[in-house]
Amino acid sequence: LARSLAGLMADFGFKDVLMFWSCFYETMGREWQGIDRLRLDKFYDLCRCMSQGMFARLQQQGWNAVVVEPFVLALEEHVFRNAALAVTLHFIDYLVSDLVEANCPCPAVILQPVLGLFATCPNKVSFGLLICFLFFTEMGIARVEANFGECDWESKLDSQLGSGVHGKAMFCSRSVS
Repeated sequence: LARSLAGLMADFGFKDVLMFWSCFYETMGREWQGIDRLRLDKFYDLCRCMSQGMFARLQQQGWNAVVVEPFVLALEEHVFRNAALAVTLHFIDYLVSDLVEANCPCPAVILQPVLGLFATCPNKVSFGLLICFLFFTEMGIARVEANFGECDWESKLDSQLGSGVHGKAMFCSRSVS
């Protein structure tokens, strides 16, 4: 069902697809707190399928700035500003791998709202989670370094969180090589 709903985006013009995607994430942000734990995985899967469908449409459009710019604005408004934190963190969790899968030539533009979150993070735990989701996965590190150059993310995280906490190990559930 999730793939069927996301597949609807292949049948519309890009403006309609953007509106469909935006309305979907606006609804998810508004209704997320009412989803019971037994159905949560299904909604996470639906969110991922919708985003993959949107990235596929952006790829079909050649990642043209005319279509990427309104998508980034919708992304910022509906996923990063007005969504439940769980939706935002889930989106960030698969963002880099889905951009790689969709052959995105301009990840810096799409990652801009994510980087904006770093400036407005309410606490060190949220900041640590954002860093881990985006940078401490093998694919995330490879893609980010390919576009932004090599960087010692672990020391940057430690400097932000302070050496008194156990760095990324305290915040990241994934193993880091």
